[in-house]
Amino acid sequence: MNRQAILSVSKIPQRISYKLFVTICISILVGLFMVIMVINSFLAIRSNSLEMSEREAQLTTDHMVSEVEDKLEILRQYYLYSAMDEDIEWFLNNKLDYSDYGRYKQISTALGNNSLFPNYLNSYVVINYDNGRVISSRGIYEIDEMINKEEIDNLYKDNSTKVNKGNWVYIQGGVSADSKNTGYRLTADTKGLNFLLNLPIGVYTSKGFLQVNINMDEWKSWIWDNIDISGRYVAVLDNDGNVIYSNSSEFCVKCMDQNSSDIPKEASKESINNSKYIVAQSSSTMLGWNYYVAYDYGTILGATSKLLIEFLVAITVLAALSFIAVRYALYQPVDRLIKEVSDADNRDVKGNELQYLAGQFENLKNDREVLNQSIIQKRQKLAELFEMRIIRSAVSMDDEWNEYIKVLNLTEYPYYAVIAIILNLQGKEELEEEINEDALCLELAENLPEDLKKATWLPLIYDSCTLTCIMGADSEEKLMDQISAYYDKIQKYAIGKIGYGIQMGVSEVHTRRNHLGRAYHESVYALTMDGENMDAENVADIHTSVMNTGGEDSGGEHVDSEHTDSARSYINSKFDSGCRFYLKLVTSKGDGINLKKYEKELCDALKALDKGACYRLIDEFIENIRLVGEWSVASVYLTSVIDAIMIQAIDMQIDIAIICPEGLQPLYHSILEAGDVSRVRKNLKKYIVDPVFAARYELLEDNSYQMMAQIEKMLADSKGNITLNECADKLGVTPTYIWKIMKAQRGKTFSEYQEEYKIEEAKKLLQLNRSVSDIALELGYTNAQNFIRFFSKGTGLTPGKYRKLMYGPV
Repeated sequence: MNRQAILSVSKIPQRISYKLFVTICISILVGLFMVIMVINSFLAIRSNSLEMSEREAQLTTDHMVSEVEDKLEILRQYYLYSAMDEDIEWFLNNKLDYSDYGRYKQISTALGNNSLFPNYLNSYVVINYDNGRVISSRGIYEIDEMINKEEIDNLYKDNSTKVNKGNWVYIQGGVSADSKNTGYRLTADTKGLNFLLNLPIGVYTSKGFLQVNINMDEWKSWIWDNIDISGRYVAVLDNDGNVIYSNSSEFCVKCMDQNSSDIPKEASKESINNSKYIVAQSSSTMLGWNYYVAYDYGTILGATSKLLIEFLVAITVLAALSFIAVRYALYQPVDRLIKEVSDADNRDVKGNELQYLAGQFENLKNDREVLNQSIIQKRQKLAELFEMRIIRSAVSMDDEWNEYIKVLNLTEYPYYAVIAIILNLQGKEELEEEINEDALCLELAENLPEDLKKATWLPLIYDSCTLTCIMGADSEEKLMDQISAYYDKIQKYAIGKIGYGIQMGVSEVHTRRNHLGRAYHESVYALTMDGENMDAENVADIHTSVMNTGGEDSGGEHVDSEHTDSARSYINSKFDSGCRFYLKLVTSKGDGINLKKYEKELCDALKALDKGACYRLIDEFIENIRLVGEWSVASVYLTSVIDAIMIQAIDMQIDIAIICPEGLQPLYHSILEAGDVSRVRKNLKKYIVDPVFAARYELLEDNSYQMMAQIEKMLADSKGNITLNECADKLGVTPTYIWKIMKAQRGKTFSEYQEEYKIEEAKKLLQLNRSVSDIALELGYTNAQNFIRFFSKGTGLTPGKYRKLMYGPV
C-alpha cells in the first residue's frame, strides 16, 4: 500500500477506527450476500420442489409395486415347488382315505405354510378329478360335497386353456365363506386374488387342480408398508378400469378418469378433498393392474422447507465465518504493522490506524540509518541461506542462482573454493563435549570482525559442528593468496577470542558452481588428512591442484619428482599444518579397503564378546577410511560395516530397538553426518558397539538356564559326539562362555560333563544286552578297544565286567 493510498483511506473521520470501518463494510457486504442467497434459494426451491416431489412420488410408487410383485412371485414359486412334492404326487395317483391322515398332514403343511408370509392365506383346495377327492385348508371331502363346485370347475376348465405355469386371477364377486355358516368347511373361498395351478405340472392332460385364495387384507398391508408417511390415498384398478381397492371415493373417481384417458400416465399435481396432492401411477406386469398413490404435497414441501432452513443455517454460519476471516485478513496486516512500528508499551492506537501508520512510515523514511541496518541484517540472513543451500546442493536451477546473485549484489568469479573450519582441541579433553564446541564456534561466527566478513565471497556460517565459508577470485593464484591471508587472520582471531586455534580444510578449486556442494564435502574431508606426513606424491598433487591454470578441467596430471621440492617450498611458504588441502589423487594409493575382511573380523569379535578386538578393528578401519578420496565413497564403506554389525546383533538375538530406540535412520544419520572421521570413530563405538555388548551380556545372563537346557539337548541328539566349539557355534556364543555356564550350573567342565553323559549312555545300552562293538559304534568310537579304555577309565571296570556285576551273566 503506497503513501497516496494510505492518505486516501485515512480521510475517514478520525473518530472511526479502521477496525470499525472494516467491520461496517464487511457487515453490509455479508448482509447483501445473505439477502441475495435467501431470495435465490427460495425461488430455486419453489420452482424445483414440484418436480422433485413428482419424481420422488413416482420412485416410491414404482418401488411399492415392485415389492408387492416380488412377494407374489415368491408365493408363485413356492406353490410351483410345493406342487412337485411327493405327497401331492401320491395324492394325484391314489385315493386318499381318512386312514391316510399322515399324508394329509404333510400336504396341509406344504400348502398352508404360514412361516413364509404370515396371514397371507384365506384358504386352499387341491382336487383329484380322477377319484373326486378334495383336500382343503378346512378338511377332506368329496368334490360333489363342495358347495361352490361349479365355480371351481369353471376356474379349472378356464385355467386348462392357459399355459400351465401358475396363474393369478382376481374374482370381484367370488365366494367368501362365513365361518359361522354350516357350509363353511365345504366351501372354497374365491373372492379376491386367487392362484390357480393345474396338476401335475409339465403334462398336457391334467387330473388335478390347486386353488389358493389370498388374504386381501394382507395384500393391502404390503402396499402400505412400502409407502412413506406422505402417502394418503391408494387406488388399484384392473385393465378394464374396475376398482380392486381404494380408500377414497373421490380419489378413486379421478383415477378411473385418468385410467380411461389417453394422456400419458405421469406423476402430476391434483386437488383431492380441497388439498394438494402429487398422484403417481405404476403398472403391475404380473397382474396387469394399475396402482395409483396420492402423496400429500404439503408434507413433501415441509421436508423441502426443512432442507431450505438447514441450508440457510449453513449459509449463515458460513457467512459468519467468512465475516470473521475477511475481517481478520483485512485488519491483521494493519495490526501487525502497528506492532512492528510501535513500542511494546505503546501499541494502543487512538483514532484511525492508517493515519497512525502513515506517520510512523514517515518517521521510518527519515531514519535512514535504521532502515539501512534492517536491510543489511536481512541481506546477511539471505546470504547465509544461500550458502546453506549451495553446500547442500539445493541450488540446481540457473534462475535461482541468478536471482540470489542479483538480490545479494554478489560478483561472480571463475574460480571458487570451499573452506571448512573446526576448533583445534587436540589435548583439550575438557572440551570434548560437542555442546561446548558448538558454543565456541557460534561465538566465533557471530562476533567475526568486519575485515574477516568482507574477505569471503559468502559469509562464515556454522552447520554440523563445522564453520563454513566460500571464497572466490579471478585466478587460482589470487584465490590461494586470499585463502592464505584468511587463514592467518582467523587463526589469530580465534586464539585471541577463545584461546584455541583452528584447523582449516580447503577443497579443490572449482570452476562450475554446481560442484560447490561436492566442494563442501571435500573441505570437510580435507580436515581428516594428516598434513605433517604428506609424501612427495601428495605434495605434487597439491601443487597440481593449486598451480595449474586449467583448474578442475586440467585432469590432475601427475607432477614428476623434479618439481616436488619446489612444490613443497611453495606450500610451506604459505600454509602450516593447520591448513589442509583436499587431495584428489589420494585414492590411487594402495589396494583399497578389504571390506569383507573387516566385516568378518568385527562379527567374530562381537560373537566372541571381545570388545578390545572390536575397538582395535574400528580404529584400523577408520584409519584406512582416511585414505578414501571422496566422502560419498567413505560413507558407503561405513554404511556397509554398520549393516554387518547390526545383522550380527540380530543373529546374537539382540533386540535392535534397544540399540536404536528412535529407529535406524536417526542412528545412521548421527554417525555419518559427524563430518570429522575422528567423531565417526567415537560415535561408532558409543552408539553401536557399546550398546551391542551391553545388550548381549544382559541377554546371556537372563538366558543361562535356557542355554544349559540347549547344551544338554545337543549332547543327547549327538549321543555326546559334539565338540565345545561346535556347540558354541550353534548357540552363537564363545566356548569360554559355555565353559562358564557349565561350571556355574553343573559344577563341571564341558569335557567332564560330556564324558559323564557317554558313560551313562553306555550303561543304559549295556543293560539292553547289546554287544560292546555295537555300543562303541553308536557312541561314536572308531573301535571297541577305544570305548573299553574310555569306560574302564571312568568306572574302573570293563564293559563286560560291569554288565555281569550289575545285571548277572548273559
